[in-house]
Amino acid sequence: MSADYLVDELNRSKEVMGKTGLEADIDSINELFMRFGMDDAGQFMKNIAATESNLGTDTLGDYSFSPFQIDDIRYKDIVQRAQGGGNARKRADMVNEYLRGALNRPDFDILSLDLKEEGHNPLIGAALTRMGLASVPESVPSDLEGQADYWKEYWNTKSGKGTPEHFVKQVRSHYPGL
Repeated sequence: MSADYLVDELNRSKEVMGKTGLEADIDSINELFMRFGMDDAGQFMKNIAATESNLGTDTLGDYSFSPFQIDDIRYKDIVQRAQGGGNARKRADMVNEYLRGALNRPDFDILSLDLKEEGHNPLIGAALTRMGLASVPESVPSDLEGQADYWKEYWNTKSGKGTPEHFVKQVRSHYPGL
């Protein structure tokens, strides 16, 4: 599939669903990864953004990137994994092809970004988040409490300030139907 075809198809699906903003960006990146055989992680990515930044409505400082709060260490890990080749490299190439068209930036390279210059772009953040999640060998749990524990272990980390209880509270605040 060409990048232009993917951009057109994913934009059409956003139009049909009437979605805009962060959630539409998450859905388009999630759909991209699903088209290439990866599991659905869309709601979990929304749950991460709800927990980390109130779906991007919190003030986002320079210490981390995007509504998903990607710090320099996580970004470097994503880059190193992709530079190591294999599936991580294939995912980076897929993301680059898609984002070059979606952002209208023919020279875009997800592996050589200055995150501060990207202005917390939620589409780039969603792509980096999905790339980071793709490196976790365990699947995202379907239940909210399982996702809270998964988030704590693999996203926030054991030494991070967040708690599974905070994750659940934030998600229920933003998505009461879950």
